[in-house]
Amino acid sequence: MVVVVRLPLGGGEALTAALGRPFRPEGDKGVPAIVQIASDVHDSELLAAALRNAGAEVVVMEEASVGRSLCASHTAQITAHNCSACGTAICPGCRLDAKGELLCGSCSGVITRRARNTRLRQLVVVFAFAVFLFQLSKFMLREQELLDPSGPIDVAIYQFVRPEAAKSPLIRKLNSADPDQSLRAIAAWYTQEHARYTGDASPYLHLTVNGPWVADVHPPPLADPDAAWWRILLQGWRYPRYFHALARDHDQDPDAHGARVYVIYGNERGDLAADSRGSRKGRIAVSFIPVNTSSIAYAQETIAHELTHILGASDLYDPDTYLAQYPQGFVQPWAQPPFPQRYAEIMAVDVPDGPATEHEITSLHQARIGYRTAADIGWITKEQADLYYTPESGSADAMLGPPPPPVPDPVEPPVSPELPFKTPLPSPIPSP
Repeated sequence: MVVVVRLPLGGGEALTAALGRPFRPEGDKGVPAIVQIASDVHDSELLAAALRNAGAEVVVMEEASVGRSLCASHTAQITAHNCSACGTAICPGCRLDAKGELLCGSCSGVITRRARNTRLRQLVVVFAFAVFLFQLSKFMLREQELLDPSGPIDVAIYQFVRPEAAKSPLIRKLNSADPDQSLRAIAAWYTQEHARYTGDASPYLHLTVNGPWVADVHPPPLADPDAAWWRILLQGWRYPRYFHALARDHDQDPDAHGARVYVIYGNERGDLAADSRGSRKGRIAVSFIPVNTSSIAYAQETIAHELTHILGASDLYDPDTYLAQYPQGFVQPWAQPPFPQRYAEIMAVDVPDGPATEHEITSLHQARIGYRTAADIGWITKEQADLYYTPESGSADAMLGPPPPPVPDPVEPPVSPELPFKTPLPSPIPSP
């Protein structure tokens, strides 16, 4: 189809030669006017060229499929298609505006706005994620400032009591002035253990005890270890922030201390202490203490265990059986007979009674920091710890068998009642 959309300066008469007939358009203005409808596109292109040479503006269009009506958006063009979205008659100009799609101006605008809004939301999400990563990096860099293992360590304990456990006698004892049954006994215990390895009897912990406050504590769950990396990262960021915010809600500044221990008292059934966590990089520990127990030592040990995680120690019990690992989880692995042990290694928690039985401590003085833990937290070297756990004869596992027959000169020297050391080691380890 050939359509004249603008006449030459000489008017319609100037087109007679090109058309081979007088130009007699319908209407007052005369344009746009269809001057040829042909199935041969080549013929249409030749006529259009001749009309342009005569000074007219001409377009070659496809045959109108919806009737010879003018386009509502482009009034100089005749419709040739239908909008694929709403069915409105459209012209080639509409298709050009829609970047080749069969869309009217209205539908094209709606789709364009939707695409623009989608891109805008994506940009907002990307920007928000970038801000989150920036804040996370600042938080993690600040939190990953490791403590000096030589001490002294500035530790703040923040206590929160769930409403149903507010009247517990256990909490009153832990916040009393008793040097053995209060939370402050933990500082004295660390100083004693540090002195056994270094000879330095100066206070190792500067302990500040805050609370207890009655609060309904519900921390965010930690991500499953098999979860996506970003979910583990997100939950690992949200968890300490929850407790830090809880402390600030009670006019405390957790950032003012080198290590932060949050103690949550409750009376739920089950082993609450199993939910406790401690992180060296975060310099934070969370200890869940059941109040339906009369064991002050159990509460003290749970807090000390998580605090030792902050210092860099790892668990020394079997994750499936919760029994102390041999020999690192034993304070006196070379004692003969090996059972019962006298002490609990702080990172193994309980005192081994036999190959498959243990009991809880009844006093914090029954807990010790063994050689592996001392190396983990930087009190001695790894080589010194490895030397201690190297049996003088046979394998380490063999030491858990039946006791050997008496011999005139025993291989193992008598074990000191106070020290867990097998043999004197080079400085800085004091001799038993």
